[in-house]
Amino acid sequence: MRLNIKILNPKSNIAICTLWGKKEVILNMLGNDKDKVSIIGTLYTTYGINYLIRTLAKYNRIDTLIVFGPDLSKSGEALVRLFSEKEIPKGLKLVWKLEQIRDILDSVRIIDLRSVFGKNGCKDVLREVVRRNFKPNIVAVRKARELQLIEPVVEYFPLPLAGFYIHDEELFSLWLKAIYAVMKYGFIKESEYGEKQKEIIGLLSTLEIYGHEKMNEESIKPFQQIIDPDEFNKHSEVLLKSGHDDYVSYTYGERLLNNKIFGNQIKYVVRKLGERPESRRAVAVLWSPEDMRAEAPPCMILMQGIISGEYYNHIAVFRSHDIFSAWPLNVFGQYQLAKSIIKQIKEYSGKSIKLGTIVTFSISAHIYEHDWRRATELINKNKKMLRNRFVPDLRGNMILNREYIEHRTPMGEILDKYALVYSDLKFEASFLSPDHAFWLGYIIGKKGVEEK
Repeated sequence: MRLNIKILNPKSNIAICTLWGKKEVILNMLGNDKDKVSIIGTLYTTYGINYLIRTLAKYNRIDTLIVFGPDLSKSGEALVRLFSEKEIPKGLKLVWKLEQIRDILDSVRIIDLRSVFGKNGCKDVLREVVRRNFKPNIVAVRKARELQLIEPVVEYFPLPLAGFYIHDEELFSLWLKAIYAVMKYGFIKESEYGEKQKEIIGLLSTLEIYGHEKMNEESIKPFQQIIDPDEFNKHSEVLLKSGHDDYVSYTYGERLLNNKIFGNQIKYVVRKLGERPESRRAVAVLWSPEDMRAEAPPCMILMQGIISGEYYNHIAVFRSHDIFSAWPLNVFGQYQLAKSIIKQIKEYSGKSIKLGTIVTFSISAHIYEHDWRRATELINKNKKMLRNRFVPDLRGNMILNREYIEHRTPMGEILDKYALVYSDLKFEASFLSPDHAFWLGYIIGKKGVEEK
């Protein structure tokens, strides 16, 4: 972790923690009184308190710590409580035992000015506190030492995260991104099968096709290092057949084409979209109330087709999704089903439409423990390809001019214009794909923008 501190007067007894506030702004508030400050630094997270303590251990003249700034992540609250109560507050991961830093906690007085920051006259209050507590001839108040800070390396993400979006034009690359997301950000928990799993919640995967049919035998070849290519066709065949298989509890094809309650749901989807292309009711349901008691209920629970303009978009919702073993087969099968629906719509209504996207929403996107090693090896083997891969952002292109940015659609038309103002660009960038937003920030960072 990079320390975001500035050393001003090492002989001073005062340090200022600005939390999320900019050091430069608060230094300007101090004016000539900044010479009375030893160190000034930010504190964005509670974990950064470890680095603050290590700094105090080294600079042993400091006996006053002023907390002055916006406490956006409650790091200031944890810091104040640690020094005031001499106890580790909930949520603070301190790398040392309390007794190891007792000398620092006992010899440093904390002054909490968080409630003053941002109010009229806060600059005068800060200056007055600095002047009143400054000791020009102070000697060391504790023994100087180098506190060893060995950061722990975690094997999984400590919080159960929800809401991930990935997109690509190729199935294999999209699969790798899904695996990477689960392996890096997955929360380890038990499964109902007695095996551990890594899980993220709400993985939205978009396979962008838009009329460019790229799915063929060549697109399946990269999977053969993990999955038998024949499995792709077998899964698609079962998905498109209505018959019951005595060897399995259910098939998606049976539930879509020969549902106990709704009959042929794909026929309904075709008829609905053929008659009313703008409909939002072309939905097929695969979950049944009796599945609540089933030992092996269906993982895919809903399918919907949406036509927008000349494109058919296919959405599949999975309550449970094995990203390593099942995800590629499922998405390839939905691709084949989408093509079948498009063909049937043309036969029913005479309307020709193109395939736009295959959208897969995995509520529980997980990888089982027995696949962790292979998943990690697969990512490491393909990481360079994945990181160097360019996938166009279909939300459009940002063209940087001298005074503003043009937002153009993939077809080249002007969609919007933005002034070079940080707050406006930050808002707009949040709707771009992450790599595009990162690139935009890199480019305009060279030019500089107004902070409004």
